[in-house]
Amino acid sequence: MEKAYKFRFYPTKTQIKILNSTFGCVRYVYNHFLG
Repeated sequence: MEKAYKFRFYPTKTQIKILNSTFGCVRYVYNHFLG
């Protein structure tokens, strides 16, 4: 039997800025090592 969990995340403006910078860095590193 498989279980899946779905949830919504409503970040504040400060959290959005932090998430954007974090994902930007992760994307850069991923693309760097991918190529």
